[in-house]
Amino acid sequence: MQNYNQPPMKITNADSDAQRVCSDCGRGYRFNTLLNPAATRNHCADCARRHRLWAEICPPLYRDTDPARLPQNSLNNVLAWQYGVRGLVLHGPTGKGKTRAAFLLLHRLYWQERKIIVAFDATGFSHAVAKQFGPDGNSERWLQKVKVADVVFFDDLGKGKLTERGEAELFGIFEARTANRKPIIVTANSVGDSLAASLRPDTGPPLVRRLREFCECVAF
Repeated sequence: MQNYNQPPMKITNADSDAQRVCSDCGRGYRFNTLLNPAATRNHCADCARRHRLWAEICPPLYRDTDPARLPQNSLNNVLAWQYGVRGLVLHGPTGKGKTRAAFLLLHRLYWQERKIIVAFDATGFSHAVAKQFGPDGNSERWLQKVKVADVVFFDDLGKGKLTERGEAELFGIFEARTANRKPIIVTANSVGDSLAASLRPDTGPPLVRRLREFCECVAF
């Protein structure tokens, strides 16, 4: 039986704190082995947070991509892209490695260049719009985050069916980012008139014009 009159056990630095060196940034840090038994990775708090954010950006399927299995000419063109005003469009049939190549590039931008990245898959953008413009959402804050991020990635653009609101917000993001000289990275099965036809007449053609003007294209 527990003795409630007994004072609580006192945890001291001597028997609970461990000194570590972060394997990512090389900085020293401490963590409490008794209060944080799950803290087994050799990352400081800042780098651990960055690992969690990367896990939200990059799905598990694409974290162990073997570059040797991708089309080398296309992959080299993608990895040669340097951060700047012009974005990147990776286009071609399904299964050619567009998304894997894009995440290899995003990995460099995130970990080596420390860029802030927002990523959407074919259905993720429509779900985000529905959530943020719903009664419990914060659409203005969310839109601002997407508009000012260093890089926004749209995977399988034109593949998922968007609502009228979704297409309007998609075009608004493209408009704001190109106007503010922020790059967009896109994968798509088709480009040009075929991509425009998958969207509404009032958003498809102008969106494609912005892709042509502000992005480099890599065929797969």
